[in-house]
Amino acid sequence: MLYNKDVCIGCRYCMNACPFGVPHFDYNKGLIDGAFIDKCTMCPQRIDNGLEPACVATCPTDALMFGERADLLKEAHDRIAAHPDRYIHQVYGETENGGTSYLILSHVPFMELGLPELGSTPVKNVSEAVMELTIPFALTWGAVLTGITVGVHQFNKRKEQIAEAEAKAKIGVDEMKMQININPRLRIHLSPLVWILLTLMGIAFVAAMIRYIYGIGTISNLSYSYPWGFWISFDLFTGVAIGSGAFVMAAIVYIFEKRISTSA
Repeated sequence: MLYNKDVCIGCRYCMNACPFGVPHFDYNKGLIDGAFIDKCTMCPQRIDNGLEPACVATCPTDALMFGERADLLKEAHDRIAAHPDRYIHQVYGETENGGTSYLILSHVPFMELGLPELGSTPVKNVSEAVMELTIPFALTWGAVLTGITVGVHQFNKRKEQIAEAEAKAKIGVDEMKMQININPRLRIHLSPLVWILLTLMGIAFVAAMIRYIYGIGTISNLSYSYPWGFWISFDLFTGVAIGSGAFVMAAIVYIFEKRISTSA
């Protein structure tokens, strides 16, 4: 699989999808620095010119071979048959993950080489099944957040109607009409909860800017020594929510409301 640095945005989903851990992310680079992911591409610039990949051409022990997959599989099985005491009777990559373009022979268990134990179902099939649920999930999550927002808005509106009714009962309907300013204006509700939300939004904005300029490793201390699967899940969860517009809608409805104000 090739890597196009001109379209890479550093999302790291390729790292999450690759069961072999091939793509590597530079956690200390931001958008300004350019490329994010490093991985082997089998030197397409050499193959296009009729040459072998650089690692195959420079291997001093000829431990690497390059060619058609069918030919390499035949060579691998021939070597196992010729030296059954030298190799494990398995060609890693023949069926793993649906079959890979990189085949391995070994005299020790493949797990000891750091290779995962995989089935024959390609990971991309699982990814496609999950991606098919993205739009339904986004619509459902947006509907849930919108429903909560509307519910809170209606609850607050009901409270105001009750308060207004109580006020009318005390001072009289006629006197109340004289005190109403018919020009609606924008009133900002800065409750403690809103202050907390605004503070979190400010921190998130600053963190996002630092992340995109200086790299995610700077702001989160993420590296290959720390698991980042949870971070990816959080990115996806919040990204879908923000993308659905529900957060923005909630902010507009809850924080900024046009109302008829009363004068003392």
